[in-house]
Amino acid sequence: GTAAVAAAGPLQALAGSATVDSRMARLTADDFAPFVGDEFQLEGESQRRVSARLVEAQPGRAEGARPKHLPRSQPFSLVFRTSAGDELVQESHTVRHRDLGTLALLLVPISANRGSQRMEAVFN
Repeated sequence: GTAAVAAAGPLQALAGSATVDSRMARLTADDFAPFVGDEFQLEGESQRRVSARLVEAQPGRAEGARPKHLPRSQPFSLVFRTSAGDELVQESHTVRHRDLGTLALLLVPISANRGSQRMEAVFN
């Protein structure tokens, strides 16, 4: 699932005065692709703040027509990699980027290697 857009930046401009849910529904992997390799600040509900790099912004596989009740025409995922020693738990995180703005996303750990960790957000 997806959490809500929580503030300003270019993401807010996607929908102007539209509701939070409609802004989220309009986001695509292409909106994040220019920021792959950039550093983001992640802050979980536990108030732990760490830096992480966006390492992937990938469209999901959509086999067949998506049901009309789903707000998004194409699912996608974002993968962030933390630095060594900065392990996070699955929870909602405030995700900040200097140019992109702020999002609230559910991040799930998907792998760990040499102390760094990969966290994924899925947009259905």
